[in-house]
Amino acid sequence: MSKILVLVEDPETAAGLVSGVEELGHAAVVSHKSAHAWETLEYNRDIALLIMDAMLGGSEGDNFIRRVKGHGVFRDLPIIVFSAGYVGPRMVAEMLEHGAGW
Repeated sequence: MSKILVLVEDPETAAGLVSGVEELGHAAVVSHKSAHAWETLEYNRDIALLIMDAMLGGSEGDNFIRRVKGHGVFRDLPIIVFSAGYVGPRMVAEMLEHGAGW
């Protein structure tokens, strides 16, 4: 069983992701803001995956990816980014460039 951090502002979307993660036999930890997610990562070094919303607070998502990938401990942490809305190709390219998976 892996511990997965779900970073999504919308509570309903977070609940759906948590349900899916738990159905697959993993433990989910939810954060609705990047500051809380960062604190969660620092105190839970055993998190195996980050799933996050691309539209997190505008450009906050890309900045968070850079922060995670720029920190030595989390450099290899897999990040899956999703979006329920429109995300332009430039934003996708920037997030991929900074280490996210789409």
